[in-house]
Amino acid sequence: MAAAVANRSLGTIDQIAAGSQMTVKMDTGKTVTVDPKLLRQFDQGYAVTSHSSQGLAADRVLVHMNHAAHPDLINSRFAYVALSRGAQDARLYTNDLKTIATSLTNDTPKSGAIVFKQEGPSFIAERLGIHQSI
Repeated sequence: MAAAVANRSLGTIDQIAAGSQMTVKMDTGKTVTVDPKLLRQFDQGYAVTSHSSQGLAADRVLVHMNHAAHPDLINSRFAYVALSRGAQDARLYTNDLKTIATSLTNDTPKSGAIVFKQEGPSFIAERLGIHQSI
């Protein structure tokens, strides 16, 4: 029962029985019964990260893009993953309306391991923002 539920699995509580046993309908369609006293990691959740939401869909998505937290993470790739999860509605909230449009046009190129191997340590250091010779 508890072992059948993977980390970050999502579900809806269908029933809470006497003794606090809960019947949960997982988003995968299966139903599990859990005892929150025994499954201490079981917790309610109202939000997931954009990375965790990949492959998921929801009727309504609220996306918070905070430039103060890490401006380099606000880019076109992040926006696509986060906003495309909403089947019927997607809303964007930000703390910096003046620069959000520019930030969302930024693309962060993704390099594979082969590129790093071919280019060598100095390329890796530059990509990581390390500006000293290796």
